[in-house]
Amino acid sequence: MRGHGFSLNGNKEKGFSSGQQYQLNLPIGDFWFELSVAPIEDESADFQKYIVVSTNITDRKSKEERIQQLSLAVEQSSTSILITDIDGNLQYANSYFYQHTGYTKEDSIGQNLRFIQSGKTNLSIYEEMWNTIKSGSSWKGEFLNKKKNGDLFWEEAIISPVKDANGNIKRFLSIKTDITTRKATIEKLRKIAWSQSHQVRGPLTDILGIINLMKMKISSEEKNMLLSQLEIAAHGLDKAIHEIVDETQDKN
Repeated sequence: MRGHGFSLNGNKEKGFSSGQQYQLNLPIGDFWFELSVAPIEDESADFQKYIVVSTNITDRKSKEERIQQLSLAVEQSSTSILITDIDGNLQYANSYFYQHTGYTKEDSIGQNLRFIQSGKTNLSIYEEMWNTIKSGSSWKGEFLNKKKNGDLFWEEAIISPVKDANGNIKRFLSIKTDITTRKATIEKLRKIAWSQSHQVRGPLTDILGIINLMKMKISSEEKNMLLSQLEIAAHGLDKAIHEIVDETQDKN
């Protein structure tokens, strides 16, 4: 049996004891109980009598444990987890949000989340987001936001309404992942593809032109000359492809 310091003697002045919790390892499983003890006034008795009330709190302890586990997971998450009221005013942010953005609780709690906006996200995105979440649905999208020191960063956000038992929206839950590195990599690859495509088009155009010429009635000497040019163009295309692969690996 495990308990939390239950003692009658420690409560003589109060005359009662309550809130003491014990875990019992029974054959059918582990159970938690909460004890309350109060003295019984009986002047005819030679000894002090007490009434003991034991309440099974196993379900409550289980729920408390799940809440604690969830709280630890949220606080140790490597994504920003935020809760706002229905107007977008911040009510809660996990530790990662503060570490990542440089803001403090004093800066943030009670403030509208506009304080992290960079002003560079299209207003239509915010309009779409609010229309979606206020209708009761979840929204997923990207924002370009700003840290306290002015650095910009991209976030992928999933925002969902939190409803009460009657289905009324009471607040919003946001889970945000920093995708700045991913966005930068995609942009670099796009620029590489655009730049290198010109190097590929030249040899490829030559190859297609030579193939069309070889379909015509030409002499053996002209055909050999075209084959030589075809080989040169093929080597040029192969070189361009290797350069694209090499540069992509370097930039990645």
